[in-house]
Amino acid sequence: MDRTNSPENFAKQLRAVVVAPAGCGKTELIVQSVGCCTGKQLILTHTHAGADSLKARFRKYNISTSMFHVETIHSFALRYASSYPKICGLQTNTPKTSKDYDNVIESAKRFFELPLAKQIFRNTYAGVYVDEYQDCTIGQHQLIMELANLLPCRIVGDPLQDIFSFGTNQIVEWNRDVFPNFNRLDDLTEPWRWKNTNLKLGEWLLQEVRHKLLQNSSINISRDLEDLGCFCEEFSAIKTKNVLLAALDEDFQTYVITATNIPDKSHHLASQMQNRYKSIEPITSEEICKYAASIDTTVGIARLINVLKFAEICLTGIKQDCKDIVRAIQSGKHRFQIKRKIEFVEYSTKVIEDASYVSIHDLYQYILSSYQPTLSRYQLWTEMNNALREIIAGNYKNLESAVWEIRSRYKYLGRRIPKRCISRTLLLKGLECEYAIIVDAGSFNNKNLYVAMTRPSTKLHLLFNESTQYLNDLRPRCPKCNIVLVQRNGTRGLFWGCPNYPQCKHTQKI
Repeated sequence: MDRTNSPENFAKQLRAVVVAPAGCGKTELIVQSVGCCTGKQLILTHTHAGADSLKARFRKYNISTSMFHVETIHSFALRYASSYPKICGLQTNTPKTSKDYDNVIESAKRFFELPLAKQIFRNTYAGVYVDEYQDCTIGQHQLIMELANLLPCRIVGDPLQDIFSFGTNQIVEWNRDVFPNFNRLDDLTEPWRWKNTNLKLGEWLLQEVRHKLLQNSSINISRDLEDLGCFCEEFSAIKTKNVLLAALDEDFQTYVITATNIPDKSHHLASQMQNRYKSIEPITSEEICKYAASIDTTVGIARLINVLKFAEICLTGIKQDCKDIVRAIQSGKHRFQIKRKIEFVEYSTKVIEDASYVSIHDLYQYILSSYQPTLSRYQLWTEMNNALREIIAGNYKNLESAVWEIRSRYKYLGRRIPKRCISRTLLLKGLECEYAIIVDAGSFNNKNLYVAMTRPSTKLHLLFNESTQYLNDLRPRCPKCNIVLVQRNGTRGLFWGCPNYPQCKHTQKI
């Protein structure tokens, strides 16, 4: 059997899978393989950023749009399920929560069980490609298998990069779900991402780190990085700040990467750096829709409290004054001597008395101009204010629908990643930078750390909470946080402790 992963061989397979490590030409393989096909190919991926990357590569090779259609799995599923919502059991055309999206996938699966749906699909496409297969839930996998029963289906992915968590939704297990159902071609092995920048780093990541992770063997990261022109240093708050400040002097696309299991850490760090690094928000709309709905559904002092709660999570240095203003208005005693607080009360009172959204927008603009705070969550703040302007212009009836639509635009049009940003591994997965700084790397599990380490093409800087760090799965894990414990030295000697201390105080003996 021919196991070569050439574009030509990949294109002629009825069912095939290629394991594609980060930086090894996965997108190139898909695009060139589509160029070898006859008939229109459907290319499915998980994120709109991934879809944008594929479309850009198709343009690079001048492949006609008549030969392909690129879409996320969720948008593809919604497009078909919404054709027959009652038959499919589709609950909403505007999914916002993970439960909504689960229903979309299940509804699409029911659609493709219909004889008419099968015929429509065969008449529309000649084959299917699925990118980043390691991120598929079991529900998505079952939907893909329905499509694979209808047309040739080729998939690519990497078991070492399945870092997404979907709550109770289980991710595909390659040995159980993937390899038995697809012909496995040769893995991709060429470190294209690092060819012209730091080839030694790419070879080390693919040949040393990846190999030993698969074997569950340890790697002395601090020793190896010294030979690659990269750095591994002791983690501390002061060291982190100094490293991030020094990186500002370098003309690199720089990602500062924090652990996925501590969502607020990137926002806090962005605030400490006074917004010189921008924090990145999830593309899903659950959090901002929750705040918008709380404003929509309240009036009077309750609305003001919700308006100020949102401001507090986005802006630094205003929390105490927000509390003072609410307390003063509730008590009816507005005896502030400071002009800024007197004006704050006036704008806040308008929010209580005025049912329109103009007063909320005016209050937010006042806070921004008067306090000049750091935007610890600049994307969330910008989106909310854009939504308020849309409502004032008469384009939407309520704030929740406005913010949902604005966030949806990011999904379909893509969003600009700042040159210097701070975010979790989860939100930077699939993206590439020149320089990556991994903060508190000891709190990452192996797969998250591998994904973080493979983002940069040129320079890697790890901040560990141990002077000499080993990458392995052999250290004990915190039973509460499910992350690798770190070695600490206390009054009674060495012990294992949770990296999330003081939030988590779990310890155990060495």
